[in-house]
Amino acid sequence: MNKGMNDDRRKLLTKYLGECWHEWESYFLWDTCKLCGRPKEDYPNRTFDNWDDLGALKERMVEKGEWDSFVQWTDNKVDSSSLVYYIEDFANWLLDPERCEDVAEWLEGRG
Repeated sequence: MNKGMNDDRRKLLTKYLGECWHEWESYFLWDTCKLCGRPKEDYPNRTFDNWDDLGALKERMVEKGEWDSFVQWTDNKVDSSSLVYYIEDFANWLLDPERCEDVAEWLEGRG
């Protein structure tokens, strides 16, 4: 899991994707989500520390017409004197699952 990512941010990102942030309760021998009823073993909450979650966020931002705004916002986070300044390095930096944390920060900044 992302070291700096907390459950509040994971919940924010999950809801941004239009998915249920599962709240687990025990029901007989298994845990189910008290919001949607799905079993925990089949539907764990997203961790936002992997390619699938980063890809889902990127696709959602594109779908909502917000990708360019996010990329511009991240450009302000990058030190232009660093190697990340070059387009290839910026792409490698941007396409890292650690950017899930940045998506959460970007969303929080929008209010």
